[in-house]
Amino acid sequence: MTAEPRKYMLLGIGSRLNRDDSAGSIIAEEFKNPQWVAVDGGQMPENYTGVVKREAPDVLVIIDTAGMGLEPGEFRRIPLETLAGSHLFNTHAAPPALFISYLQSFVRKIYFIGIQPQDTSPGESLSDDVRSGIEHIKKILQTGKIHSIPELEYSS
Repeated sequence: MTAEPRKYMLLGIGSRLNRDDSAGSIIAEEFKNPQWVAVDGGQMPENYTGVVKREAPDVLVIIDTAGMGLEPGEFRRIPLETLAGSHLFNTHAAPPALFISYLQSFVRKIYFIGIQPQDTSPGESLSDDVRSGIEHIKKILQTGKIHSIPELEYSS
């Protein structure tokens, strides 16, 4: 008897050494659900494209911190077309739009969730607001109601 292939994948992005910038990585580490594969992509998620290709999920959820002008710990679904040319992200090796463009041929649907950091200075502790946001995101992922996350309204 073979196991049913996983249909959902979570890829967390973040730097564990820059306080709130670790939010995506922490979510990937802490999220447990048998229907999901959760991967901590750290600061170089492009190194995990092979994992995404191998798992071939129907849905890939990528989570990273993003300066969106929101209150710390608030989060939004960011339309993929918004990522191209956006200045929301600047702490990782590859631009998210390039990375996501490559993955789109292996995944049916990709969601990008940004969480507003409070403090990305060197250190390992999270702000209370970002920790609260992390817990809320994990609950939403458990229910599978990703569409309940408000979409970011962004103008260039």
